[in-house]
Amino acid sequence: MASLQEYGMNFNPRMKVNFEGGDLTSDAGLLLYKEFDQHLCGYHTDDHADDLSHEPLLIALMEKERLASQPTISRFNEKANFTTAKSLERIHEILQGRAYAIEPRDQFVLDLDSSGFATSGKQHGANYIHHYAQNGFHPLFCFDGLTGDCLRAELRAGNVYTSRQVVRFMGPVLERYQSWAPKALIVFRGDSGFFAVPGLFELAETKGHKYAIRLKANARLQSAAQAMANQLI
Repeated sequence: MASLQEYGMNFNPRMKVNFEGGDLTSDAGLLLYKEFDQHLCGYHTDDHADDLSHEPLLIALMEKERLASQPTISRFNEKANFTTAKSLERIHEILQGRAYAIEPRDQFVLDLDSSGFATSGKQHGANYIHHYAQNGFHPLFCFDGLTGDCLRAELRAGNVYTSRQVVRFMGPVLERYQSWAPKALIVFRGDSGFFAVPGLFELAETKGHKYAIRLKANARLQSAAQAMANQLI
């Protein structure tokens, strides 16, 4: 009796490849691409570019004799400015619009959140973030709560509060979605870091959108909640 070897995918340990039947697919080759991406891509520092500039497979894929070196990439990054960032953001918006035009939806859930990005060295804007106990940036994000897609992101200094400039940040997102689907139900959610921003509530209510912002626990809130609970008993 011959035994067949089973292979596991590093990018997803729960996924196994064997020859025992079960769920079948004619597109299994995509797994090889994903596994390749897991092993070879995802280099996090510019220094990696010096080695990758002569990497034979990448050279073949890009049809180049040599790829960009670390100094070339650094010069490219140095030329990037506010206009570059806005252009990339506009491209992102156009792609979102095309995606929703293909699969129209009648409801959207937009999730607001912030995160801590650790940094090293003395990068401009990097500061100590008490919530994350690290030095870095404190970017603001908006995600599609139904698909997980990142809809917008904004890099901010590390020492700003969670809700800083959130009204200015969310305004264009809500307008864009309302133009795509005027009759759709639009709801946005956020944690307690966004509660103390009356302008955010006004933005939603003025445009007829729904929202759910978490309240931090406090004695007055608990007292009011207990009174309501007692009435239901």
